[in-house]
Amino acid sequence: MPPGNQGGPSELGAARCAELLSRRTGLRVRVGHVEALAEQGLLSVSRIYKQRPLYRVAEVEELAIDPLGRALVSDMVAGHELHMSGE
Repeated sequence: MPPGNQGGPSELGAARCAELLSRRTGLRVRVGHVEALAEQGLLSVSRIYKQRPLYRVAEVEELAIDPLGRALVSDMVAGHELHMSGE
């Protein structure tokens, strides 16, 4: 079982995944980032619950500890912040 998930849920929605990635990486990860990570194939939708996608916590944890995954998330968050400040 991934670190930090002993006995926790195996799937989470985008908002909770964003919170988890934020805690694990120290970045300001938002729901849109989680959705973009899924669109890029870095996270998988495990199932749909109440018309919303659920993502595997293990994949979120792995992304957070993988150096390349962290770099991709960091670039995505930085790009979002730059986009927001330019509006």
